[in-house]
Amino acid sequence: ATEELLPEMSDFKLGQEFDGEVERISDHGAIVRLSEAQTTGFVHVSEMRDVYVSHPAAVVSVGQKVRVRVLKADRGFLGLTMKNIGKKSVHDFMVGQEVRGKVKVVKALGAWVDIGADTEGLLHKTQMKEDGFVDDARRLFQVGDEITARVRWKDEAKGEIELSLKSAGEVLMPLQRGLKVLDLKEGEETGGIVKSIQKFGCYVDVGAE
Repeated sequence: ATEELLPEMSDFKLGQEFDGEVERISDHGAIVRLSEAQTTGFVHVSEMRDVYVSHPAAVVSVGQKVRVRVLKADRGFLGLTMKNIGKKSVHDFMVGQEVRGKVKVVKALGAWVDIGADTEGLLHKTQMKEDGFVDDARRLFQVGDEITARVRWKDEAKGEIELSLKSAGEVLMPLQRGLKVLDLKEGEETGGIVKSIQKFGCYVDVGAE
């Protein structure tokens, strides 16, 4: 089996790092026992290296000590990765926070920036100028450019982060999962995702149950 049932998923946070030991290897990945947590997690073969790995045995062996980070902790399954060890996770960044980074990829719709996180932040073309329209991000940036931006939005569950070069007032509130309807107050600002649009208005997911 490639999955281990765990009693407490709430103890684990995305991006959290552990030392572990490879306990078992399959064609799809490896079971790693976490020394500090006294439990096991699964590292898929695609999460062992940044390059293609044909078989887990080409990277790890039973009994090998490895450093891993939490990729997913949901419904009794603990997914781990051996990539981006030592880097921050999306959880470590705050909306509105100023960050410095280097442009890694540029396409027409925007630039992807290495800000020291385990995922690159997206600087969309609509967030590149305080005023004015940008039709192609490649006209403003190229790979290797260093920039200072602000975190505009993040989704910890999906591991996504968006950046902006606009003023601090342009940032978006993060979506807060786990809220109760009674927690919301009239006139209060909160983050949300538009789920559907109707003639009379739109439905917005604000994270409330």
